[in-house]
Amino acid sequence: MAITGRFEVKAILVLGLTLFSCVANGAASQRRSLIDRRSLTDTNAAAPSSHPLESFIKAWRAGCDSGSPAKVVIPQGTFVAGPTVFQGPCKAPMTMEVQGVVKATTDLSQYTSPEWISFEIIDGLTLNGKGTFDGQGAAVWKYNDCDTNKNCANLPDSLKFHRVNNADMSDFTSLNSKYFHLHVVKCGNIRFHHMNITAPDESPNTDGIHISNSNAITVASSFIGTGDDCVSVGQGVTNLTVKEIICGPGHGISVGSLGKYPNEEDVSGIVVTSSIVFHIIMDQVKNPIIIDQNYGSKSTEPSRVKISDVHFRNIKGTSTSIVAVNVECSSAVPCEGVELQDIDLAYTGSKGSALLRLRVPMLKLQQAAHRILELVHNFFFWLFFFLVTFSIFWATKNRRCQHKLACRASFWCTVLLIAT
Repeated sequence: MAITGRFEVKAILVLGLTLFSCVANGAASQRRSLIDRRSLTDTNAAAPSSHPLESFIKAWRAGCDSGSPAKVVIPQGTFVAGPTVFQGPCKAPMTMEVQGVVKATTDLSQYTSPEWISFEIIDGLTLNGKGTFDGQGAAVWKYNDCDTNKNCANLPDSLKFHRVNNADMSDFTSLNSKYFHLHVVKCGNIRFHHMNITAPDESPNTDGIHISNSNAITVASSFIGTGDDCVSVGQGVTNLTVKEIICGPGHGISVGSLGKYPNEEDVSGIVVTSSIVFHIIMDQVKNPIIIDQNYGSKSTEPSRVKISDVHFRNIKGTSTSIVAVNVECSSAVPCEGVELQDIDLAYTGSKGSALLRLRVPMLKLQQAAHRILELVHNFFFWLFFFLVTFSIFWATKNRRCQHKLACRASFWCTVLLIAT
């Protein structure tokens, strides 16, 4: 229905026996042929809806082109959807409110690219509502062979945000994604908050939020429990703030998968904290604090990724592994400026107290060169010391410096000793 100052559409979608992909705005050309196919189905409907899918697609496009702030609502009910893209650019900010449950199709042949629902090229987006995006990942996790197949094809992410700026995402639930729950790429100034992201702890690669090549992202006040990282950070991320989240099960908050490709962008300005008391509580965490530059590597070459200015402060709680803090830096580019301050982690097992393990190696050639320089320096130091002592003794014994050679030797040895 039309409302003064904004455009609101509640889309009631059709029941179909076969589920196909759709594009919600005329996105990439390879998807354009799918635009007229049925993609969302109300599984609670007793009979096919009188509203065709095209009304939902047109709702987004009409809102995008209206020139006024627009709102599209997915109403209460349970819907099944194939791959869908909501694309800008839009002439005014857009809001999508999810009230119902949207379930992903499980036929992987429908996914020509590895994402389920995408938001692309949008400046000014709000995604909210008490609804749920259900990736139905349990039906396809068995096809994830990335642990054994380096050429594996990634399963589809649930929600992908690509080139989205000035956005606010809140209140919805992401359940059982096939791969990443939320994938953020080339975005800026986005706030994710008050979300519920859930998958079993054995579900593979179901990162809660994966972020790359993005700036000014905030993840706050959310529950994230998955089979992989709660928040994972890839290349090119700057000014990321993670605060007031409950993380677990999962692998925690990770910065990794760096150095695989040439010309990767740096990662900087990552802050993980609580805005109330500026501390982090670990509760029965298997690996509380890790810097591991050998993680997952099968190469004999050391990592070339430089880690510097990393600060772990005010972290307390319990660890289920005896090594609570593990720092293993690259031998090629050693870590610099890694700070551990006010760390209080208690081991809850029976093998003793929690341990701190530091492995901060230098490149072997650098170590050898440094050792040689030390030996050379020590040799000349003691040589000059002996010569000075002997010269002074000789001059003193003769009282008058009658031996010019001894006097000169004493003088020059003193100069060289000072210089070294």
